[in-house]
Amino acid sequence: MKTIILLIFYFGKFPDFFSFFLKSCGDNPQLTWRIYTDNTKDGNWPANVEYRHMTFEQCRELFQSRFPFDIRLDFPGKLCDYKPAYGYILEEELSGYDFWGHCDLDVIFGDIKKFLPEKLLECYDKLFTLGHFTLYRNVPECSRYFMTFDGGRRCREVFQKSELVGFDEWSVGNINEIFRKSEFRFYDKSYGADIWPEKTAFCLSEYNSVRDRYQPVVGTNGIFWKNENRLYLVKESHDMIEYPYVHFQKRNFEVCCSESTKDYYIVPGRFLPSDTDRADLIRRECRPRLIDRQFFKIKLRNIKHRLHIR
Repeated sequence: MKTIILLIFYFGKFPDFFSFFLKSCGDNPQLTWRIYTDNTKDGNWPANVEYRHMTFEQCRELFQSRFPFDIRLDFPGKLCDYKPAYGYILEEELSGYDFWGHCDLDVIFGDIKKFLPEKLLECYDKLFTLGHFTLYRNVPECSRYFMTFDGGRRCREVFQKSELVGFDEWSVGNINEIFRKSEFRFYDKSYGADIWPEKTAFCLSEYNSVRDRYQPVVGTNGIFWKNENRLYLVKESHDMIEYPYVHFQKRNFEVCCSESTKDYYIVPGRFLPSDTDRADLIRRECRPRLIDRQFFKIKLRNIKHRLHIR
């Protein structure tokens, strides 16, 4: 069985549902997570989630030590651009793993291994396209390709810019474009349920290559049900689709169920116990909203980002 480690650098307050993130990692004991953070190790951490205390300044020093030129890492959000470099930066600490990868904390995992059969891992060197879950074969040629492509010019350009450019997934000259031009075997697909951030109701998002942008997918409104180690999107039609994880980008949640529960619903803004009426939840949470506060929240956040207000 292939061994996989997922690397996370995170500075600042953990998401409100961080304990549920940890539990969903624990539901996948075949994988390992390692979190570098300035938070304290509070709560119940599963055996397969490693804690590494690190300040943001120590992180910046570590990253700088791995490059012969001056890098820019002025704020934690810029770490997204460095995700493709994690395997190289931590190269000496990753021996023994067949794959390394990166993911985010604003996710809940289902049964990951069900969607990662051995045959898939045998056939590809880079799997998936989005920053919240991507895997790389743990060999120097693959882990270092981001810095050897084009003589390292693109790497230097990205790491010397102060602003976030989306190198991990969407900018011109991003890591996916680089691997598409390589001889590495690239499983060029997204993975999991990626929720559109500009609507309060949950609907999936997808990349439109013609328009060169992400967009919501019509007909995918629903809620999520975590049942033991399985994760389902329960659509407005009441059809169910199983996913390996769901990504709740740019959202806050109130946890209204016990952290010990293995069966719960996730709806916009809340984690709810499984004895809540599902039909009523779907009816209330999937309805169209005349004024969608999530839309204005995201637009305001984007304006602050452009003005460098943090």
